Amino acid sequence: MRHFLIAAIALTTGTVASGQTAPAPVPVPTELDVKELSIIFDRVDADRNGRMTKTELSAYGASRNLGVLVKPKGWRDMDANGNGTLTKPEFIQGMVSGRAAIRARQAK
Repeated sequence: MRHFLIAAIALTTGTVASGQTAPAPVPVPTELDVKELSIIFDRVDADRNGRMTKTELSAYGASRNLGVLVKPKGWRDMDANGNGTLTKPEFIQGMVSGRAAIRARQAK
């Protein structure tokens, strides 16, 4: 599970013919994505309130000597409603989108 967390989550954009940027297609989480990322979310959500905070994520990473797990831009990208916390759906979609962005960069 370590490799799912050690990455700066950065969503990419695609370029359209006019030269303007358009959002990249949003990848759909698979059943396996949902299962494994739900387990991670539940481990990080220390107070079990259904919301992950930066403090919880930092504490989880520190307790496992993982260092910084998500950079500030990555957190903002995942926090769809901008409230400063991540719900399980936001976390899952953010991680799946981040993985897709990393794969797209590696394919270039």
